[in-house]
Amino acid sequence: MDRRAWLVVAGLSLASGLVLGLTMIALGIFVGPIERAFQVSAAEAAEATTAYLLFMTFGAPLCGWLIDRFGTAPVATLGAVAVAAGCFVGSRSESLPLYVAAMSLAGLGAGASTYVPSTLVIRSRAPEHAALALGAYLAAVALLCSVTPVLVSHLLGALGWRSTLRLIALVIAVIAVPILGRLARARPTSEHAAASHGEGPVAAGSLAAALGGRGFWLIALVQVLAGLAFQQVYTYIVPYLLACGYSPARSSMIFGLTNATSALGFFLFGLLADRAGPLRALVTGAVLCGLSTPLLLGAGEAGIATLALAVFVALWGATCSLPNQFVPLLLGGIVGERHFAAALGLSFVIYGMAGAAGPPITGYLVDQTHGYTAPFLLAASLMLMSAVPALGLRRLRNA
Repeated sequence: MDRRAWLVVAGLSLASGLVLGLTMIALGIFVGPIERAFQVSAAEAAEATTAYLLFMTFGAPLCGWLIDRFGTAPVATLGAVAVAAGCFVGSRSESLPLYVAAMSLAGLGAGASTYVPSTLVIRSRAPEHAALALGAYLAAVALLCSVTPVLVSHLLGALGWRSTLRLIALVIAVIAVPILGRLARARPTSEHAAASHGEGPVAAGSLAAALGGRGFWLIALVQVLAGLAFQQVYTYIVPYLLACGYSPARSSMIFGLTNATSALGFFLFGLLADRAGPLRALVTGAVLCGLSTPLLLGAGEAGIATLALAVFVALWGATCSLPNQFVPLLLGGIVGERHFAAALGLSFVIYGMAGAAGPPITGYLVDQTHGYTAPFLLAASLMLMSAVPALGLRRLRNA
């Protein structure tokens, strides 16, 4: 990769990290102040977070459709403007409904200005090293999102929630908007190159035809299985460790290390994908993730707890989020450049909806079995099963 491509990756990482870290990741911190400001319950105050996430998730296909027609830079820049506007309007809100509406606008803008356009731009700017470049982007965003809640928490204590939201709006308007206007410009990518890199046939014709093809639904099945498996475990790592007798501090540290190895995994598997292809990297990651999931159950066994947790953190952490890195690379070769952004937005929704079903499944199984063995073994099985439709993409290419 040349220096210009790395500059684009760095700039988009900064913009996405600020947008997501200062809004989506930090919104929960505002729940308490919103309760007191509008004299509402915690559940009512959390409606703003729910609205943000719903508009971000379900607005992604619309944002992708707009990108396919108007380009990445206009849509991403306008999306960041919407985030800043939503935060500013939210800071001026005198009622909960207006605050919820403002956060809905911010959520829609976040979906239009972060993952979907950045993936498209990075993929076009670094076609020979797209897996590594996208891994670097995801890792950098994750690291930024790990520090921004601390900053927001300090600002809330010092300035109050209204001034903090206005400051967030200002930061996004002054930093993220110009970066996206300058760097969020995708280069044309040939369909032949996309098919070669994505390891699948390029779809032609209408968007409906592209989304109705076998290749897209194989990818969707990968997203469903992997999304379920990931959230079944991820959401319950700390509760499980607490149930095993670990202290809150140690449980949080182990959870934090898992997130850190995820960032490292994006780099390592990006290197593997650049050499062996994204499909092989995705399948390898799914197998390693599935096999390492049951190791978490060893945390309750005194003789093997330390070793089991160390291997779990290293292997599961490095592989649990790989679909976010490799699905876009495979998808481009399936649906073609003409419909790539819209299809990516839809796959984002599919993965998000599947992930949302994971925690209730684990919770139900814990209640029924009075333990975590059944849900974690189910998660391991689902992750291993996600490799099957991925391998089907190889057969589809060779057909």
